[in-house]
Amino acid sequence: LQPADRPRPDRPPVAIRPLAELPALTPDTVVEAEELVAHYAADPVAAAARYDRQTFRLRGEVERFSTGLVSRNFTVLLATSDRLYQVACRFNYIDRYRSVFPTQNGRVLTARLNSGREIPLLEVGQTVTFSGRCRGLTRDGTIEFTRCEWAR
Repeated sequence: LQPADRPRPDRPPVAIRPLAELPALTPDTVVEAEELVAHYAADPVAAAARYDRQTFRLRGEVERFSTGLVSRNFTVLLATSDRLYQVACRFNYIDRYRSVFPTQNGRVLTARLNSGREIPLLEVGQTVTFSGRCRGLTRDGTIEFTRCEWAR
């Protein structure tokens, strides 16, 4: 899941609001993945002060996903135009699904319910909004979110 290993579509730059002009962050605040990455890239200290250890909503386009081999979790990576950073949203599915796995050549994340029925969860290229807790920027350039859920 290293940034250099992932192909990136050409993305036009987006207008990024300066951190100092943003209203207070709440659990209902929606932050675009592109804007989040731009804030960490421009000023990691100020971005950490605003986002780290905070729970809020994150919106972006699904770039890819991975599933845990042993643990009952999966990770959704959101697409951004900056190759040095990635946004990783980590989900646990202990009670909801028997298993979660990629289908359709890795383009669809599918869940198998306890009944045996399979349902699609996510598709590469889909725009999604998740709620999660920002753990901050890791050494490898990943902005990591835990306790993620689909925002309602």
